[in-house]
Amino acid sequence: MSSESALGRAARYGVWLILFLSVPNLIHAMPPTRSWLPEYRPSLKLIETKNQIFIKNKNRFNLIFLGDSKAYHTYDPETIDRALGTRSYSLTEMSHRFPTQYSQARDLLAQIPRTTTVVWSIGPNNFTNAEVNEVYPIWIKYLPDYFRMGYAWSRVKKNVVTYNFFRPYAAWVPGLYGYVIRGDLKVLVDQWKQSPIRKSAAVAAASPVKNRSAYLAVKRQFAGRSDVTVGARIEGGAVVAAVLQKAQGNVAWVEIDRQFFRRWQAKDALERQALLNEPDLKVDAANWNCYIETLELFKKSGARLVVSELGEAPYSNGSPAHRKAVMDLLERTRSEAERRGIPYIRFNHDDYLDQDYMDLNHLNFNGLIKFHRYFIPALSKLIRGV
Repeated sequence: MSSESALGRAARYGVWLILFLSVPNLIHAMPPTRSWLPEYRPSLKLIETKNQIFIKNKNRFNLIFLGDSKAYHTYDPETIDRALGTRSYSLTEMSHRFPTQYSQARDLLAQIPRTTTVVWSIGPNNFTNAEVNEVYPIWIKYLPDYFRMGYAWSRVKKNVVTYNFFRPYAAWVPGLYGYVIRGDLKVLVDQWKQSPIRKSAAVAAASPVKNRSAYLAVKRQFAGRSDVTVGARIEGGAVVAAVLQKAQGNVAWVEIDRQFFRRWQAKDALERQALLNEPDLKVDAANWNCYIETLELFKKSGARLVVSELGEAPYSNGSPAHRKAVMDLLERTRSEAERRGIPYIRFNHDDYLDQDYMDLNHLNFNGLIKFHRYFIPALSKLIRGV
């Protein structure tokens, strides 16, 4: 029998428990950047890391992109820089809605050189999605702005409390930070399980994964490039897409199993059928006010802002009345920007097919080619005109 006392065992287990529960705290305290190039990995702080990368290197960039996942999947800095001779960086993120974009803009404005052009993307779902999430901090000092825009405390509470109280002060309390972000940790685990980069290792090895050769052919195209990480999206034992994560802050999807994405779109269209036949859009009043406030913020700062409209796959058009409501909304957004002297680039909606998107509103690699053929000349005129 062991001579260790019950008290000794309790103390030993207690030490191991504290070390285990403190892991999230140590991760939280680690410096988020190791070079100016962002590393692709599931992260609770990806957009904050991008901000720090930009601020640290702001004088090497003269063009930046702000926006949500549509922008994250659309603007390709490498393609744009090659055509225009710019030096650009994408400060975009998944699920980054207007409310969190506003806070990011306020944090960045003082850091953006006046010679830098800011392209801010907008689309119909920015005005209709009422969610306020925790993608980016909403600081207490900005709360008066949010209340003025019409956001109720109940909508912003979780973000404000999480970032202003729990995360700063719970970081070194053993286990407490992990408890605070337990929901986010679950999301991280789910992301890790689905991570294209993680799954690429399974494809690279000799394995029975379907479409392996097509994926490896894409991967070979970027062999030797440290600024591009090629991952695989696997569904049902088959590679459905190669995912290109680029060091300039954007992502691009190369469809391998095109029918998988067409089936997904057909399913989504069926699920959205009632919504897409509604004659009116349910525009969130606070989100609309946030759009106006953000325009005013940039105008007063003197920053070089360009508003860039992004669209959705044709199957989202729905009924003629619904399509008209969407176009009327986008016309209002254009009018509000241009009457403030802010350039606005319309989206070439009629040039796209469903197969240019991988889902509702994220362009695939083929869609990106179409987009940049239209967007680059339009942006070139504006950059040379300011």
